[in-house]
Amino acid sequence: MTPATTPPHLRETDSPLGRLRHALPPVTFDGSPATWASPPGHPSADTPVWR
Repeated sequence: MTPATTPPHLRETDSPLGRLRHALPPVTFDGSPATWASPPGHPSADTPVWR
């Protein structure tokens, strides 16, 4: 898909797994970004922490 044909609820992101197409967060709040803070990665690769 090209940026012109990617649905508005999806985003393409570079990640450790390569280029991925993934869903944006389902809910947004005023003043918060409408995207994830970091790209998807390998399962269990990150230490669970609050950001």
